[in-house]
This record gives sequence, C-alpha cells and structure tokens, in this order.
Amino acid sequence: MQKKWIEGTGLPAALVILVLIGSSLSYQWGESTSLSMLQQLKQQTQEIEQKLAQTRKQLQQLQQTLETLNQQLNQTREAIQLMEQELTVPESFFNSPRTRTGSVSGGWPYLGFTGELKISPYYNLTEGEIQAFSVWVRSELPVVKVVGTIETDDGNITIQFRLTEGTTTLGKWVGFWIIRDGTLYTDSAGHTYENAIVFQAIDEAGRDIRMPISVSY
Repeated sequence: MQKKWIEGTGLPAALVILVLIGSSLSYQWGESTSLSMLQQLKQQTQEIEQKLAQTRKQLQQLQQTLETLNQQLNQTREAIQLMEQELTVPESFFNSPRTRTGSVSGGWPYLGFTGELKISPYYNLTEGEIQAFSVWVRSELPVVKVVGTIETDDGNITIQFRLTEGTTTLGKWVGFWIIRDGTLYTDSAGHTYENAIVFQAIDEAGRDIRMPISVSY
C-alpha cells in the first residue's frame, strides 16, 4: 500500500490530518473550559450581589430600630425630667447617714447662695438611686428659678429646684434627680465620684449667680 504525502510538508497525509484534528479538539476543550469558568464567575457575582442586597436591607432595619430606640430613650428622659420638676423629696430624705451638710456663701449683695447646703446621698453613689440637694438663696428681687446642671458625655443634665421653705427673696430650694449611667466614675482606690454640679439662681431681672459644687467621697 502506497502512502500519500502532503506536498511542502514532508509529512504523510494521515499524520497531518491527525495533528489538525488534535488541534481542533484542544481548541474546543479550551473554549469550553473558559465558558464554564465564565458561567461560574457570573453565578458567584450574582450570589454576592444578593448577599449584599440582603445585608443592606438588614442594616436599614437596624438603623430604623436604633432611631426608634433613641426616640424612646429621649421621650423617657423628658418624662423623667417633667416628673422631677413636679415632685420634691420630703425633708426626712436628708436624714440619711450618707447626707453631707455644709454651708455656702457667695454672690451677695443682690443675689447669692447662703446658709445651709445639704446633699444626700453624698458618697457611695450608685446608678439608679435618687440624689437630692437643698440650698438657700437670698436675693434683693424675687428668685424665679433655681437649677442644677451636671455635665456628661451625652450632654448636660438639668435638675429643677422647687421652693420648699421661706420666700422668693430668702428661701430654701430643693431639687433631686435619678443618678444616671455615665455620671459616676471610680478611682484606683475604689472611691466613687460624681461629675461636678453647678447651682444657678436667677431673679426676676434676669440676673443670675452660679456656684459649682464637687460631689464626691
């Protein structure tokens, strides 16, 4: 049997045909593999996009929940402040063994804090308990407002005082609040401290006097 040769190649025709068939099969296999990888990548991309969409939706829901909780917290704090403005503590509240009694003087002749100052409790403070202040104010003109301000990381806390004894020109003013998170800290010796409170009295002419008090053990 005589072999057929391909002119210009020096190779038998059968061999050239096998080489061409092999090249074609290799190309088709490579193209098929690339298409399969492309499909996988597209599928993975779709899965990632779906997960991102779900995560974004969850974040939006969490953000809404956070905003709702913040609103509820602010409403609760406002309600507490309103109740504190309308209520006062009885005089017996200052009979506690943790009560600190001192004297203050300053701001006179037209307006100032004077006489006895009581703070109860003064030491071993804990979050959630009531703390009350009693202070006398003397003024040439009637006093219209007495407040106490405590600075915290979340803003100032204002304590409203009420006149419980005497007159608006010489009277005892009492205020109280519920000790909150973030207003206390403990030193290395285990002593509990409270952020300083600033008392402020305002007369009907708009004049005011301020007095900072450091409350600690």
